[in-house]
Amino acid sequence: MIFRTPPRAAILAIAFLLGAGFFATGAAPPSASAGARLALGGVALAFSVVALRCARMRIVASDACLKLYGPLFNQAIRWADIRTNVAAESGVDARTFGVRTPVIVLTSDRKVKAQPVSSYSFSGGTDTPADRIAGQLEALRQSS
Repeated sequence: MIFRTPPRAAILAIAFLLGAGFFATGAAPPSASAGARLALGGVALAFSVVALRCARMRIVASDACLKLYGPLFNQAIRWADIRTNVAAESGVDARTFGVRTPVIVLTSDRKVKAQPVSSYSFSGGTDTPADRIAGQLEALRQSS
């Protein structure tokens, strides 16, 4: 089973693509050295890679584990290592709206935020895609 939150992924991917475009074209003055242009090209390439990974953020639930595919890293968590999935905790993004993120609580009491399926909450409510995904992950954990 695959879980995604496409609006947030698209927003992040577009933001990183805009950043890549800025570094690829407009960041270096015409008198910049070849080394400076090469460095900015490297930054643009890194931004492009992160943009592509943002567009593909997801959680994949298999019989053996949960695999989190984020913009910077991937992580696999065995079902046996998961104690519970709490509905979602709220964070604040740019002081304008909340970000809801399912939290996976491990048997070692460590908390892993499921960032690939975070979603924005404009009304401050708890009926977001992230909340629904957290409930589905908990149901999957209980059945495995």
